[in-house]
Amino acid sequence: MEKTRALTALGILTVTFISQLAGHLLLKQYMPNAAVGGIGFLLVAFLFAYVLFWRRDTFGFILVVYLCSHFSYAENQGGLWNLMAFGMLSLFFLMSSQRHVGSRQKDHVMSFLLGIFILWNILGWVMKNPLPLVPRLQGIAAFFGFLLMYKLASNLVITRERVRLFLTITFFMVLYQFVVALNQRYTWVTWNTPLFGGYSEFGSLLTHREVNSSGTLRHFELFGEYGLLLTCLLIPLLSSSSIQQEVKYSSNWILLMIFLCLSFIMLTSNRAAAILVVLAIVMYYLVFAVRYFSAIDRVSRQSRLILIVVLLVPVIGVYVGLDHLQKDFASLAPSLHRLSLEGFVSGKDINRGGTVSAAMQRLYSESWVVGYGYGVPRSNQWAWFDIDPYKLLDVSKTAIRVSDFHSLYLSLPELFGWTGSLAFIAMIVVTGFRLFTLILKHRRRKGFLMVLAIGFTMFWAVFLVNEYKISIFRNPNYQMLFWIWLGLSNSIINNIKSEVKSEKPPITTVSFGRQAGAGS
Repeated sequence: MEKTRALTALGILTVTFISQLAGHLLLKQYMPNAAVGGIGFLLVAFLFAYVLFWRRDTFGFILVVYLCSHFSYAENQGGLWNLMAFGMLSLFFLMSSQRHVGSRQKDHVMSFLLGIFILWNILGWVMKNPLPLVPRLQGIAAFFGFLLMYKLASNLVITRERVRLFLTITFFMVLYQFVVALNQRYTWVTWNTPLFGGYSEFGSLLTHREVNSSGTLRHFELFGEYGLLLTCLLIPLLSSSSIQQEVKYSSNWILLMIFLCLSFIMLTSNRAAAILVVLAIVMYYLVFAVRYFSAIDRVSRQSRLILIVVLLVPVIGVYVGLDHLQKDFASLAPSLHRLSLEGFVSGKDINRGGTVSAAMQRLYSESWVVGYGYGVPRSNQWAWFDIDPYKLLDVSKTAIRVSDFHSLYLSLPELFGWTGSLAFIAMIVVTGFRLFTLILKHRRRKGFLMVLAIGFTMFWAVFLVNEYKISIFRNPNYQMLFWIWLGLSNSIINNIKSEVKSEKPPITTVSFGRQAGAGS
């Protein structure tokens, strides 16, 4: 067995930073000719191959792609990091000595759903997708980049060292996103680069103060969701001794991350994310108060979070957009008495009436037994709006004004057909349901894996609700984050099941055949 040399947090951050610099050579503003772009591509490929093949650090590779996917390069071609993941992981899984990594548990349900999902994408690509061959292949490569990354992430052995490493690099990324978001609000630096989240081939987008910051994710609603999801994941970690004693990660750093993630929601003025984070926190505190989970054994630490919310948020909030969020809620107050389930579903009560109406009109226009298949942004917008967006680039009066239908659920059938859409949603629901049943069944079990399972249970519940008004398909790089999160969630499930199984005493059988001493 060949030795694995795992990267440290500093090593992962260094590889990520150099990859970002090399990625600039693929941007039009920094690429004087195709040869320079080719050099940039080869540099990124070399760095990724160094981690995956020379260091043989699969978890380090996942974390490098995870960090890189916070930054948008080659979006119109499907995303640089997605394409690179496809190339590297295709080779990785084709190599006989690397076919199995970590857990080898077979998951027939998820494999079946993935098979349906892939089949309906293939049908869409073959039967319906109108794009020329090259951009169609780019979309296909990005799609399988997602799925190969999911396969890798879902078969990991989750150790305390890996959890500590994940939390460490997450801290650095959250802190960096906070600095970028503040820069977008106050415009201290206007460098035209994806590192500041404002790159455009025509010049930096950071020409004035942004009321709704987007970090490096380029879309403020996705950035708000990002802060919401990480908050849901981190809160249980703050209240468990396992994270400090086993993982050796300080609760102070977790507390700071939670505060920064809450700041993301304020910086985006995202009302839905604000409501959901309050509901999630209330639900957590109700469950924690009755000591339902043995893994959550330091509930008193939540008092520090409450203190921050009560004392620091009102003081610092004015600098991170709390005033704008309050104004948004105040503008909603006069219409609160008219809120209804029908208005919510139709989008009229959540400022989505026009997009929901357009989406329903598009859904009624065809049967959607088969969709267009996942593709580059041009392909996806063609599926949603029934017109090639490239034909509208020079016709400003009729150009598409929105990126998508502002809803995951309204954007699925056009891409995957009804069957593929159900398979996609089922993968998320099955993962969330398994986490939920697991934490209930083993609620008296301690350990860092149980704490992570509790966090990801709330994570996916909130995700499914919030995605009614936003879509992960808006940004191909953000989708890679989604597939990594989904893979890690399934790895946690598999690891807990393996631990429980290994702890069960073996069944002793007694043979009544031949007696001892009989000849053979």
